[in-house]
Amino acid sequence: MADQDGKLTIKEFTNGIRRMKGSASAKDIIDVCKQLSSSQERCYHTHQQVYAFASELRVLEQDIDTIAQDTSEVLGLFNEMFLRLQSHILRNRIARSRTSARRISAGCNAWRHQVKARPDSLTCNFPAR
Repeated sequence: MADQDGKLTIKEFTNGIRRMKGSASAKDIIDVCKQLSSSQERCYHTHQQVYAFASELRVLEQDIDTIAQDTSEVLGLFNEMFLRLQSHILRNRIARSRTSARRISAGCNAWRHQVKARPDSLTCNFPAR
């Protein structure tokens, strides 16, 4: 006897074969036809679900491809922004270094002129230790 779990085990099948005696009655044939019809209907619904899932998977795959492409484009833009910002920062550092160098150079030139003009007036005061 089947345990109604939707699966037919070898033991259930062999027990069913042993109980069979004589020819099948009309009731037995009707029961088998009903079970076959029910199985066919479940198979059809399962097929429909598999088809629906496959369609949904195709849509999801297209969405994933679109997201991947968009992400790649955004990443490229971020990379370009990073490189431009890095270049801008480097140019500013170089400009500041040049400005500092000019100030130092101007200070040195002023000191040189002062030394040339009055060499005896210059004194170096070092802090006491």
